[in-house]
Amino acid sequence: MTSPPPGSIDLLLLATAVSATVACALLLAVATFVLCYERSKIFTPFNVALLVMALANCSVFLSTALMYSDAYSALVSDVLNLIAQLSSCSFQTAFVHYSWKRSKAVVEMFTPLPQTFIKLLRSPEFGRDTNSVTSAMEPGSNSVTPKFETKENLRKPSRTKLISNAHSGKRFLIIAKYGMASIVCAFFLIIFYLASAYTTSIVGYVILWVLIDVLMNVYFGVLFWMKVELFREKVQSVREKEVRLEENLGKVQLERIRNRQTSQAS
Repeated sequence: MTSPPPGSIDLLLLATAVSATVACALLLAVATFVLCYERSKIFTPFNVALLVMALANCSVFLSTALMYSDAYSALVSDVLNLIAQLSSCSFQTAFVHYSWKRSKAVVEMFTPLPQTFIKLLRSPEFGRDTNSVTSAMEPGSNSVTPKFETKENLRKPSRTKLISNAHSGKRFLIIAKYGMASIVCAFFLIIFYLASAYTTSIVGYVILWVLIDVLMNVYFGVLFWMKVELFREKVQSVREKEVRLEENLGKVQLERIRNRQTSQAS
C-alpha cells in the first residue's frame, strides 16, 4: 500500500471503516449461507476459498482502518500494515484457486490439448518402448493418430452434451456472466491502484482509494452472488426433474417410491 498524502488520513479512515463494515456483513452472509444450505459440505474447495476471501477481505479493511486511526506506535502500525499485505495476498491466492476450480471443467472441455498430451505420454505404447516416440514422429507413421482421433471423438459429445443439457448450459452461462464481471472489477482495481501510486492530489488520492475499497467489496460480492445463483439454478433443476417424474409416473406412484426410499433409509 502506498503512503497516503498528508491531509487525507481522516477521509481515508472514514471510507475504510465503512468498507470494513460492508466486508464484515459479506462475511456474515457467506457464513450464514453455507451453514444454512450447505452444512454437510462446508469444507469443499469452493466454500473454503470463499470463506478465506471473506476473512481476508475483512482483515484488510480492519487492519488498514486501525492503521489510519493513528492511535498506535510506529511498530504496531508496521505490524498492521504487514497484516493488511498478507491478507491481501491471501485474498488473491484464494481467488485464483476458486476461479480455477470453478472453471476447470469448462477449460478442459474446450482446450483438451494439454490433457491429451499427458495421457498420450502415459499410454502403454509410449511407456513400454521409448523408441515408439521416435517412430511415431516419422513420416507415414499412424501410431499417434488413433489416440487423437479417440480423444476428438470423445470430446465432441462432451461439448454437445454441455450445450444441449439445459442444466449445464445455465450453469455455464452463470459462471461466464459473473466471471466476466469479476474480471472487469479486477482490471479496474489494478488501474486505480497504479494511478494512486502516482497521483499527487489529495482529492484524487482519496477518490481512487474509495473506489478501490468499493471495488474490493463488489469484487467479492460478485463471486458470492455467483454461488447463490448456481445454488438457485440447482434447486430449480431438481424441481423441474421432480415435475417431469410426477408427469411420467403420476403423483401417487411417485409418492410411493419416496416413501419406500425413506423406509429403506431408516
